[in-house]
Amino acid sequence: MKVKVVEYSATWKQDFENEKAALATVLDGLEYELHHIGSTAIEGVSARPIIDMLLLVQDLDELDKRRSEIAVANYECLGEYGVVGRRYFRKLNEEGSVTHKIQAFIRSSGDALRHLAFRDYLIYNRNAASQYSRLKSELAIEHPYNLDAYNRGKDPFIKRVESEAIEWYENGKPTK
Repeated sequence: MKVKVVEYSATWKQDFENEKAALATVLDGLEYELHHIGSTAIEGVSARPIIDMLLLVQDLDELDKRRSEIAVANYECLGEYGVVGRRYFRKLNEEGSVTHKIQAFIRSSGDALRHLAFRDYLIYNRNAASQYSRLKSELAIEHPYNLDAYNRGKDPFIKRVESEAIEWYENGKPTK
């Protein structure tokens, strides 16, 4: 499958809002927060056109009990999918391409903080956002059919900026 990175689309925010509304029915009665994360949540950043979401819950066991309801919303549950303490869901279109992803964690997890801090920091730090956007576009050209290589290429940048982002986030998200 081709690694496709496209320019930012203003429709991504509405795509998230539409999906959030659709998932509200499935998640009704569960205490949760649903956040738009990843590059599609950061204005001006090029991205793979997949809506990434962060679902924060009080209890993963309660979420696990909703697997069949989530499946009705066309999400495939892949369990922890390589990350302990996570529940990972993805939604595919008719062609078999991923259109939406949900990473679910306990509200107090370090992974939840990491995702929110990275998103908010790139919204705040336009220079880092531009660097990330450029890197992703270059990696998609360099590795057009190798998603693993594309992801490995992003990893050093993400780890470096994530560290800065968490410190910034924990210090009250200071403004310029």
